[in-house]
Amino acid sequence: MFSLRSHRSAYLFYLYFFTNEYNAGIRTILAINIIGLAMLVISLIKSWSVTENKEESDSKQKEFEKAYSSIVLLQNVAAVMAFVVIPIGFVLYREVYPMIILSSFLLMLLAGAYGLNTYKRLSKTAFPEKEVLNVTKTSYNNEIVEQLDGTEKSILVKRMYKAIHGLAFGLVLIEFTLMFYSVITANYQIISMILIGLLLVVITFVYSYMFTLSSN
Repeated sequence: MFSLRSHRSAYLFYLYFFTNEYNAGIRTILAINIIGLAMLVISLIKSWSVTENKEESDSKQKEFEKAYSSIVLLQNVAAVMAFVVIPIGFVLYREVYPMIILSSFLLMLLAGAYGLNTYKRLSKTAFPEKEVLNVTKTSYNNEIVEQLDGTEKSILVKRMYKAIHGLAFGLVLIEFTLMFYSVITANYQIISMILIGLLLVVITFVYSYMFTLSSN
């Protein structure tokens, strides 16, 4: 029985990626789903190594913090990857391959649920001095920031500064790419360009408003 299932799985893998059964778009979605699932499996394996720091040593605690951060990173990337392919797959393949799109949706839900479980189960071990907060509360983000000390807040501000500038630069590149794509192909991406432009305006406004508050 196991041999039969193994051969069938190998055949399906071959069918998906090395034949013309599926086009490049579906193969890409399948590959992303497999990579995302692999990330969740790796994060699960890494979570087994995060246990209580009975030695209470700083070096051991640093190892736990790094392990927890890498686990959360893998889960978040897996969830975002699934989220990105869902609308693309839904628009292009919802009538032909609905189950593959559904698998991306289930992967996103699985990553989200597993991420929530990881936070409740391991955050106290990785950061014993911090309180485990209720993520469903509207004040969750404010409470997270309030738990940070001065050094952590300084690091957060610097990274957010880089992230906002990187995001704005990326949106500008996408806007120009869509502009040239529209001209070259005559497939005008007006709605996308307007939405990206509005998002860029909002980011610029929020960023400027933050500096206005800090100067008061």
